[in-house]
Amino acid sequence: MEKTQNKAIDILKKAYEKDTVEVNFDLGGGVIANLSLADAADMFAEQGCIKEDKQYEYEKKGYGDRPIDEKKWETYLKSVKPEHRERIAKDRPCNRAEQRADEDTQRIIIRDLLAKYLRDENGAFHFPDEQSQQKFGRMAISTPRLTKLITDKLIELTGKVSEIQETVKNS
Repeated sequence: MEKTQNKAIDILKKAYEKDTVEVNFDLGGGVIANLSLADAADMFAEQGCIKEDKQYEYEKKGYGDRPIDEKKWETYLKSVKPEHRERIAKDRPCNRAEQRADEDTQRIIIRDLLAKYLRDENGAFHFPDEQSQQKFGRMAISTPRLTKLITDKLIELTGKVSEIQETVKNS
């Protein structure tokens, strides 16, 4: 698994050298935050480790033998912007352990990881210290509108990453 993650990160870094990719978040009140592909590569590497740990934890609890919760999956797919649904549907979890790991990982990214990678329009970190990162994370996870915005933007960024990966692989 680590070899696959390293290969993915190498592809992302090569893609970043070719083209600057980022998503912009309007956090409200005129505050704009950016998440670049370079920073996202680091965040996605952390995400992969967290998901792996969570999935292992759920498999030990017996969730690996259970089918996914179809109602939750359909609700999640409906919450995704229509232009991203087909791509997201391809990543359907194979069992309940993976589904729960995905859900936990998404919450952890929003609550604990994202803030340390968001930058302002000048490239400075919006939340430079742990205290401000934690405050943002608590606010983001407890504010449904902000959680939805962040989820949509992360899905948008992963879509851009997928496009770049295909371009790099085919070149």
